[in-house]
Amino acid sequence: MQRVPLLIAALVATLLGGALAWGTVRQEREFQRLLVQGDRARAGDELTTAIEMFSGALALRPDSVLGRLKRGDAYRLRGEAEAALRDLEQAARLDPSSPRPRELRGDVLLAAGQPPAARAEYTRAIELDDRVPRLHYKLALAAFRDDRPQDTLEVLDRPVLSQSAAAEVHYLRALALQAVGAPARAVEALRPALMADPGFVAAYELLAALQLARGRLADAVVPLRQLTGLEPSSAERYVALSAVLVRMGQREPARVALEEAVVRSPEDRRVVVALSRLLLDGGTPAEFTRAEALLAPLAASPAAPSDVLTQYGRALLARGDLARAVAVLARGTATWPADLDAYRYRAQAET
Repeated sequence: MQRVPLLIAALVATLLGGALAWGTVRQEREFQRLLVQGDRARAGDELTTAIEMFSGALALRPDSVLGRLKRGDAYRLRGEAEAALRDLEQAARLDPSSPRPRELRGDVLLAAGQPPAARAEYTRAIELDDRVPRLHYKLALAAFRDDRPQDTLEVLDRPVLSQSAAAEVHYLRALALQAVGAPARAVEALRPALMADPGFVAAYELLAALQLARGRLADAVVPLRQLTGLEPSSAERYVALSAVLVRMGQREPARVALEEAVVRSPEDRRVVVALSRLLLDGGTPAEFTRAEALLAPLAASPAAPSDVLTQYGRALLARGDLARAVAVLARGTATWPADLDAYRYRAQAET
């Protein structure tokens, strides 16, 4: 008779154990489902939904390092630094041997404008795993943003990075070399950056700036031309190129570059003003007429800026239309901010 209660107890225990096991399985499935849903929302830039999904997962497993990392990263992307740092610190405590929480904390702090604190986090991450080039690069970047270019160079010279082919590494080295007053070495550092990434706009910009600062105008023209090819719709690129060509005395190539820009952006004030100024500076009567035709539509606007009015007044003055030139140049001097040349040409027209 005693066997019956024992059998019942065993059966109950088995059922309870099975129920608990099934409950654990269901909880794990729900946890994984919420993580997957959160990842999908994050990939779709639906950060609020992503945070809700990750929060649901953490409600099931508060000690999940992965859940803390994912939610912390979502908070980072949404610009909520304090919440991100809180989750990532918890992840670091749950798994003190993982460099990932420290790396992400560094990312949050660097984005928040706290490079010294970011450097500390990246350093701790490297102490946990010094074989990851990405961590050393981020440490170098944080040092540069902390106005410590020499420290940046020391990090970039570490073996894990010194042979890197990554364009960003060479570009950062060039920036640091520029900051320590080594422009020639900075130029050399940019060459492998552009070999690794021929479309690296910022590297071409830096190369042009370095060559201009060194007075090497012909060498500056090369990256400036590359920029017009990479960004053909950017009027600013053509204006910058033409300005250097003019300084070199290459008026015709400068005019051709600006004419090309005008075709692409006929209503862009910067291009029209730059081309008109070039045509009016020692040009022919045909070029004066061309400048006037370019400027007339822009100058007709009541909101025409002073530089447009100044060049249009010059064109009228070149054609001998003194009365209209004086009136237009008067508008140029009265428009804020006033082009200083407007005063000079107005005085010339009124004498």
